[in-house]
Amino acid sequence: MRRIFPVLAFVSWLAGCSDESAGEVDGGGPTLEIGIIDHFGDSEGILVAPETVEREAPFSVEVITYARGCYVADVVEVESSSEVVTLTPYDRRLEGDVCTDGERRLSHSAELAFATPGSRTIEIVGRKVDADEDLLIRVSTDIVVE
Repeated sequence: MRRIFPVLAFVSWLAGCSDESAGEVDGGGPTLEIGIIDHFGDSEGILVAPETVEREAPFSVEVITYARGCYVADVVEVESSSEVVTLTPYDRRLEGDVCTDGERRLSHSAELAFATPGSRTIEIVGRKVDADEDLLIRVSTDIVVE
């Protein structure tokens, strides 16, 4: 089951690859931004994860973000509780690169493991971008730990 939850934190929409990009995390040098996971209403396939995993067995998940030509995938921040693992993917804008209009899908990977059996939620925090807004959202899916 996939759910999208808007977060009450808005960031300004900036077209292209401005030095003052929305979601900026660090000040100087190449800009680190929270990745775009919903681009003009398309958030299908942003999380690749198994539906069922074995208890205590590490497994990989992949988070896909959308970016223009001057961005590369960077880190994935992982926060967890007993029921939910929250993944926040970051993309980095490279200095000096020409920022093409062509959209690319960037892949971020993380390795997870759950200690106890039951249903667990993997939640992705990222940006939703369209012509009118750039805001933070949460997309989640449930998996079974056996």
